[in-house]
Amino acid sequence: MHLTDEEASELLDYLKGRSLRDYVMVNLILRTGLRTIEVARADVGDITIKRGRRILKVWGKGMDGKDDIVILSDPAWIPLKDYLDSRGHLKQSTPLFVTDGKGHRGKRMSTRSIQNICKEALRAIGLDSHEYSAHSLRHTTAVSILKNGGDWKDVQRVLRHTSPVTSQIYTESVEEEIRLDKSPESFLDNAFQ
Repeated sequence: MHLTDEEASELLDYLKGRSLRDYVMVNLILRTGLRTIEVARADVGDITIKRGRRILKVWGKGMDGKDDIVILSDPAWIPLKDYLDSRGHLKQSTPLFVTDGKGHRGKRMSTRSIQNICKEALRAIGLDSHEYSAHSLRHTTAVSILKNGGDWKDVQRVLRHTSPVTSQIYTESVEEEIRLDKSPESFLDNAFQ
């Protein structure tokens, strides 16, 4: 289940007022489609410049190393930079996101912790169904790409799907949403009067 644009904005607004780390992490997921495992595996040194674009090297699901990338647009990068700056001087091998709990401060976040943060924030804005999870943010990325003019190939590239069939599933859900929002039947409302 994906979030509407309004729900995604509400989620970010909610987190912005509570935790810089959580806000930046959710913002990054929404803007890049990262999986929780990819967020957990990311290190500070994975951020680099390639052909003039700021990127994050990604160690994807089922892969042996950081062999893929996501592009960090300014709306993804600037909050991330602020978060990293707030943590002081960091080594390249430092985890991108770290725990802030007592006894575990500064340790790499687990996928479970990331999932829990996302789930709790979704609940806080009223999305308390089992259908909403950290993975919903990834779905939101895909749907947003499609609703803003991208196609299933763009979704496949951004979400790093190995099979085009997986990416095409999102196209079907967006087509229904667009059909419901802008139904061609409404053209007939005044036709037979």
